[in-house]
Order: sequence, then C-alpha cells, then structure tokens
Amino acid sequence: MQKFRGKDIAVFVLVLGILAAGVYSLIGSGGLSINTPAIASMTPEELAAENEALMKQFQEAGRSIGGIAAFTRDKTALEWLEKYAPDGHPTPLPDDPKAANEGLKKRVADAKVIFEAFQASEKREDPWLRQYYGEENEQTLKKLGIKSLKVQEAQDDEIEKFLKPARTTAKALKGFLSKHRHEIAQDKNYNLASILDTPEHILGVVKPYLEEDVDYSDSRFVFQGDNKEWWVGYKLDGLSDELRQQIVRGKIGLYRDLYKAPDKGNGIIDFAARYDGGDIVFLNVNSIL
Repeated sequence: MQKFRGKDIAVFVLVLGILAAGVYSLIGSGGLSINTPAIASMTPEELAAENEALMKQFQEAGRSIGGIAAFTRDKTALEWLEKYAPDGHPTPLPDDPKAANEGLKKRVADAKVIFEAFQASEKREDPWLRQYYGEENEQTLKKLGIKSLKVQEAQDDEIEKFLKPARTTAKALKGFLSKHRHEIAQDKNYNLASILDTPEHILGVVKPYLEEDVDYSDSRFVFQGDNKEWWVGYKLDGLSDELRQQIVRGKIGLYRDLYKAPDKGNGIIDFAARYDGGDIVFLNVNSIL
C-alpha cells in the first residue's frame, strides 16, 4: 500500500485510462443495459460488445477511484487499485471472452460498492453511479435522503419558471435605462420607485422592451433605484422553503445574480450579499444578462 502516494496515483489515473483504452476498443458513452441477455445465449458479437462496454465502465471507475484514493486515502479504494491495477497496469484478463466478461463484471461490481459507500458518506450523488445505474441509483438516493441531479434540475426549472417575470422585467428595464441613460443621469432626484408605482405605470415603461407578457397586478414587485443604479425586487410568496434553500446553495453558480437586498456588498464578489432564503429576492438591472 505504501507505493500509492498522491503523485503516483495521479500518474496511475492517466496510465489506467491509456491502458484500458488499449485492452478493448471502446464504444460510446453510457452504461450497460440491465436487461442484457445471459452470456450463454449471446452471440460472439454481442459478447464482444458487452465486454467493450464493461471495459469502458471499468476504465471510468478507475479514474474516479484513483481520485478518491489520492485525496482521501480511502482503504477500499486503495485496495481496489492494488487488486485490479497495481502500479498503474490493469491486471490481465483471461483470453476467453466469457471468462473476461465475468472478470470485468467483478471489477465493476467491486467499484460499485466503493462508489455507493462514498456517495452515502458524502451525501451527494456519485456521477459514475448516475451514468451506469441511473434509475436504480435514484431509488438508493431517495432512501439516503440525497437529492439527485435529476431532481435538482427539475427544481431548478421550477425556480426559473417562478422567477421568469422578475428576470424579464429586469431585462426590460435595462433596455429602457440604456436608451434613456443620459437624461436619467442628469436628474439627481430620480426615483425609480415613484415612477413605477402602479401596474399601469410599470407597463408603460417596460412594455416596449418586454420579451413576454408579465402580470404586474399581483404586488410581487418592488423597485428601487436612483439616476445610476436600479434594482428589481420580487416577493417569493408561494415558493417553498426547499426551493429557496436550493437558490441559496446555488448562489455561487446558477443563482449568483440574486441578492437579499438592493446592495451588491463589498468588492466584486460578496457572497454575504447574495440571497439568503428570505421572502424577497433582488436583481440588479444594470448588470443582468
């Protein structure tokens, strides 16, 4: 075990990918079907295709397990590497395709155990399990109380649909501001909130710039701005706490442009100023894309 050190494992991962690619010609991405026929009923061509798919699965497992071993020194990961790829060289498979098939399935099964344990301990979906055991792993994630990528994406779609009126309005206001920037900048007493004080007044300003219709009669909108910087606030009534926390978790990614108040905070990026799960979210009109 002592020969596996961080730098050695990094080299191993690269070597494993090269060597594994040379053992069998590889097919496209994707896992094996759980409905593949029994080996005894396969034609030689079908068996060769399954072995190619298994080799790809083994190759990708080796890369990921190499990373786990390098960064966590996990005992089971190190043992898997020692057993199936000592010194970065995959152990030989039998020449007989049926025996090779059994050997590859054993390697993949042992890798699956490692990934399932790592997934449970890290409380996040493992990409390898998602790719090769999609629906089966979805059920495992539910039992573990882990949100899968599939569920996260569905929730992100729901959030984006909910926030669409706010984004559409902010973009429309940016269009208005760009056209009238000079005259607005000259007015030191400019107050956006007093101008957009009724649904009719809001529509009168943004309508020429709207990408789609927006209902301004539900009192969700809050506007703040002077002759330099504008903000659109949007009340989150009806958005669940779970989805609000999804926004909070995505504040450095998908939702990095959502703020808890009309204030960007200090510096170029101030995560403390980002949305924090409250009842209203703010978009900066000047910087919205």
